[in-house]
Amino acid sequence: MHPRTFAMINYNKLIRCVLIAYISCFCVSVCFSQILTQKNKNKSDKIKRIVSLAPSLTESIYLLEMGPYLVGNTIYCNKPDDAKTKKRVASVVDVNIEAVVRLNPDLIVATHLTDHRAIKKFKLLGIDICSFAQPYNFNQMAKQLIDLGQKLGQKELAEKLVARAQNRINLLTSQLNPGRTQKVFVQLGARPLYAATNESFVNDLVTLAKGINIAANQKNGIYSKEQVLAENPDIILITSMGMTGDDERKRWLRFDSLKAAKSRRVHIIDSELFCSPTVVSFADALQQLIHLLHPQLDRNNIHESKSH
Repeated sequence: MHPRTFAMINYNKLIRCVLIAYISCFCVSVCFSQILTQKNKNKSDKIKRIVSLAPSLTESIYLLEMGPYLVGNTIYCNKPDDAKTKKRVASVVDVNIEAVVRLNPDLIVATHLTDHRAIKKFKLLGIDICSFAQPYNFNQMAKQLIDLGQKLGQKELAEKLVARAQNRINLLTSQLNPGRTQKVFVQLGARPLYAATNESFVNDLVTLAKGINIAANQKNGIYSKEQVLAENPDIILITSMGMTGDDERKRWLRFDSLKAAKSRRVHIIDSELFCSPTVVSFADALQQLIHLLHPQLDRNNIHESKSH
């Protein structure tokens, strides 16, 4: 064979080998990339069975459109209505560990109120459990929704919900006069008299509505009638939580020296909406509170804020 012909054959073989090696490396790279992409694409692909151990987390799961994957919750998880159809496995604190395990959950979501012994047991059993602190204001609640969304593979939706709610809040508060504040007393309980402190959603709502919560700095919620009379609030808000609101309202209206009584500004508010709002319903509560604290504002303008 002519040397030039032999060299040409070897050259062609070399080119062929190089091409085969290149194609092989390329295919391996693509496959590896697809594996990584599929693995990181959506962690919720593996989360098909969720147990919620708190009403607020149950509502958040539905907001994140993961309700179909919820298999168990607490006896207090009544919103939305579909939550009532799920297996009841806990109260706010106590957990039926055996009932939860039988549901074979991929993920359990809990709060700091959940029995720590139950949380430890689930971890020992190798069940993925995520515990969240109790939020007391909109910012904390928004962060919690985004964190939960990330865990469920719904972070983008969570961020959209938070942004939409924040826009509504900004629109509502932009209509308020910064220098026009009113003293507010929020009653949560009757015997003993119990007030909303700064560790509550109501306090955050009052602050955003340009009100001053007279019990904000109270170490605990225990308050006295004498303290209320001394502070002389412009408005008194009574939640419907565990007491007869109408009777409490009548009691406060008997105190002629109270500004709130004189102006008949003693109102009953929805305890679920004001004390346990979601990211979405928080703005609804704020809108109602602004109506109560600032009746001089044009209601139509405030309602338009909701539609925008």
